[in-house]
Amino acid sequence: MRKISTIFLIVLVGFGLMFSAQAESARTIPMKTGIALHTNTLIVTGSGTLYKVVGRATSAQASYIIYDKATLAEAITHPTAETNILTEGGEATQYDPILLNDFGDEGIPFTSGLVIVTTTADVVVHYK
Repeated sequence: MRKISTIFLIVLVGFGLMFSAQAESARTIPMKTGIALHTNTLIVTGSGTLYKVVGRATSAQASYIIYDKATLAEAITHPTAETNILTEGGEATQYDPILLNDFGDEGIPFTSGLVIVTTTADVVVHYK
């Protein structure tokens, strides 16, 4: 009788772990990654949140700017309007890493898409 109750308990715990793992994955929204390899790139269309940015300088004086797609046209016509920029960064030395920008659990919201403008850096973004 003791063996049967032990086996039953093990099976019950196994089913509980299986169902809790499925429930957890259903509640989690996976993080997505976008890459711009030293070229201007539209990463995603639609709304979301930008969480992290990291990169690597492909030449000296490398830089990048990330825009919300809705504000890109205005940023081109008014390049000094800093309100259109979600984030920016750079590195002075070729092949050095561009430091990680982590925007925490809240991130930076965008409404119509992410556009990375760069010709001198490889940039990776994490977003949902």
